[in-house]
Amino acid sequence: KRLREKVHFRALAGMSNAVLDSQKNDVKENRETRVFPKEIFDLKTTIGTHGNKTIIVNNNKEFGFVVEDEDLAETIKKIFEIAWNSGRIIQ
Repeated sequence: KRLREKVHFRALAGMSNAVLDSQKNDVKENRETRVFPKEIFDLKTTIGTHGNKTIIVNNNKEFGFVVEDEDLAETIKKIFEIAWNSGRIIQ
């Protein structure tokens, strides 16, 4: 749906072969990925925002939830921007 609606997506990820392989499709999938050393960015959950919603998912334990709160979403977005501006573009 995101691709069909041409919604751009930015991702932060820890270094791995799977991430580097996925990153090769960034242009085709309307995505940008910044990669961090796995030692400092080996997260067990996925956190995302869209509008005033924050989505938190633990794929290993198969659960997740959405919090609809403008202040929380804004805080997560600011943290993301700090991390985004610190990440590396690897191609």
